Amino acid sequence: MHITNVYWVAKYTQLWENDIHSHNYFQILFMIGGKGNVNIDGETFEIKKGTVFIIPPTTNHAIICEGTDSKHFPKILDIKFDINNEDIKSDLLKLPYNNEIDNFDYFQLKLENLIKELQRQDKYCTEVVNMSFSVTLIKLMRSCKGEKINAQITYDQLEGLDIQLKGVDATELLDFIHQNFDKIISLNDLVKLGNTNKTTLTHIFKELYGTTPIRYINDLRMRKAKDLLVNSNISISEISELVGLQSIHYFSRKFKEMEGCSPLQYRMNHQGSRFITVDYATKFSHDKS
Repeated sequence: MHITNVYWVAKYTQLWENDIHSHNYFQILFMIGGKGNVNIDGETFEIKKGTVFIIPPTTNHAIICEGTDSKHFPKILDIKFDINNEDIKSDLLKLPYNNEIDNFDYFQLKLENLIKELQRQDKYCTEVVNMSFSVTLIKLMRSCKGEKINAQITYDQLEGLDIQLKGVDATELLDFIHQNFDKIISLNDLVKLGNTNKTTLTHIFKELYGTTPIRYINDLRMRKAKDLLVNSNISISEISELVGLQSIHYFSRKFKEMEGCSPLQYRMNHQGSRFITVDYATKFSHDKS
C-alpha cells in the first residue's frame, strides 16, 4: 500500500470564486501567482506567490479572487490526496494552514513533474505518482517545520518535465491550452504555436494523449465543467462561459453527449457529495464516497 493516494493534481488559473465547501480528503494549494484570499476554517489568508495552504479533510474553505482582471486571478498548483500512514497523517494535521517555505521552486517543479507523468500515461504511472508524491510530501512537511531539505534544482534531473516530439514542444502547447481553454482555441492557433502542420499536430496528440487536439480541449472543458457543477453554485450559463463554451445550448448538448445526462441532472446527482472525481489533463481519477 502506498503512503498516499493521489486523486487529483492540477496547474490552473482560478477563474471563479468557489463557495465555502469541504471534502473528505487532504488538499494542498501551492500559490504560484495572482492575488486574492483563501478562507480556511473561518480564517482568511492573503494569496502570495510561494505560499502553501494545507487544507485537512472536512475543513471548510474557499478561494476568493481579487477584482475582475484575469491577469491577477490566483495561479495554483493543486493536489488532492489521502494518507494511509497514521503517523504521517497526524503530523500533517499539526501543521498550520498557511505556510511560507524555502525552496518553493523545488516543490513547484516536483508537482509539475507529477502532472507530466500523468499526461504521458505510461505503464505504472499511478504507482510512480504516489511513490514520488509520498517523498515530496514528507520533504514538504519538514520544510514547513523550518527544516532544510538540501534540494538543489537542476532542470535536467527532473525527468519528463518537457515533452518534445517531431520537433514540436508539446509541453508549450499543453500549457497554452490549459491557460486559455476558457477562450476560443482553433486548430490553426495550435498549428501556429507549434510551428507545425495539422497532420503532424494531430499525430502528436494521438500518440501522447490518445486523442485529437480539439477533442482534448473539449474533454478538458467538460472536466472543468463537472468540477464547477459539483463544487459551486455557479449557474449553468455562467459555467458554460467559464469553460469556453459561450452558448449554453451547445454546452448542454455536448455535455449530454459525453456524460449521458444534462448539466442540471449531473449537478443534482452529485448534490450533497461535493467530492471532485474529475482529473486534470489525464485519465487518472478516483471515485470515492
